[in-house]
Amino acid sequence: MQNYYKPPQSAVDNEVKVNDGSKTGVIDELRGTGGWVLFIAILTFIIVALLFLSGIIMLIAGAGLSAMAGPWQDLPLGPIIAGGAMIFIAMGVIYLFAGIYLAKFKSAIDSLVRTSHDDDLANAMEQQRKFWKLWSIVFIFSTLVSVVWTAVAILMPDTIASMLNIEGMLADIPEAPAE
Repeated sequence: MQNYYKPPQSAVDNEVKVNDGSKTGVIDELRGTGGWVLFIAILTFIIVALLFLSGIIMLIAGAGLSAMAGPWQDLPLGPIIAGGAMIFIAMGVIYLFAGIYLAKFKSAIDSLVRTSHDDDLANAMEQQRKFWKLWSIVFIFSTLVSVVWTAVAILMPDTIASMLNIEGMLADIPEAPAE
């Protein structure tokens, strides 16, 4: 008599197998991704440098713009630009960690290719897991912020305009002469 409530059973061994049925297949697949991982890690570090540079330039420009006279004097440009600069710098920090995780993943792949040890395979998978965990958190946070800002922009446009004193600034702009 067959027991339909018994959980399924399978013969599982601890050997990792891909394509050709051996651990060598896994190593070959990881070796194939290593060059791309390094390429993206290098691009990530370049983006980090650009984000930090942009943030610093924004801080300097914001300080200079706040000190200058003009129709924007009634706007809180200093804090707005400083906030934007801090966002760029925070993004740079996040990208820095992503680049570090990718570089460690590439290093672990190289170690695995040299040794074929299970510990090196586990390390490579751990570094990849850390990278994807970071990007998952960033994605969830970015999505939530986008939803909130979209809701604010749709539901409270008058409040945002009054906070930025847009009406007062527009009133200061002279009208075009009539022809």
